[in-house]
Amino acid sequence: MDKPGVLHQPHPLVYSWWVHSPRLQAPLVSHLLCTEEGKILVDPIAFSSPSFWESLSSKGKLDAVVVLNQHHIRDAYLFAQRLNVPVFLPSGVSRESGALEYRAQQELPGGFLAIPLAQPTPTEMALVGYQILVVADALVHLEEVGGLSLLPPPFCKDQGPLKEAVKSLLVYQFDSIFFGHGTPLLEGAYQRLLDILV
Repeated sequence: MDKPGVLHQPHPLVYSWWVHSPRLQAPLVSHLLCTEEGKILVDPIAFSSPSFWESLSSKGKLDAVVVLNQHHIRDAYLFAQRLNVPVFLPSGVSRESGALEYRAQQELPGGFLAIPLAQPTPTEMALVGYQILVVADALVHLEEVGGLSLLPPPFCKDQGPLKEAVKSLLVYQFDSIFFGHGTPLLEGAYQRLLDILV
């Protein structure tokens, strides 16, 4: 992975950045999705350096901040306040004043569809659109767990319900997956996911 806190562009429609979590012993990854229909931040983490904010502002006006589960609020409200954009939170997540709720199968700014997983947390959502899948905690892509994997123990002790939830993603079309924890799969991601679910 690139340096922490530096926006890089692994895909024509996606910028990503990350920070290492000592508690989780894993990277925490944030994304900026840029399409013809809008630009959204997903589970963003802020850095105080002027270069970070300058790099972000160089991408143009943003439309929203989207949070994918109750554990990924991170710095969503800071970004919303600084960039004057709304925060979208999954149904069931406590919201501060001004935050918006989104529900299953709702189309969000940028043209991405919200897909309910409800595993490994009750509010878990994924986004799909433009041949891209974005996940929070349901899937990881880390060398420490052998690459692409369901969220492993001890973070998810009951893999059965999680596996069934992730199988629901196979009805959608995507070629790339971007993760809340780990490096992206940029090509052939649908088949890679299918391989771990059979």
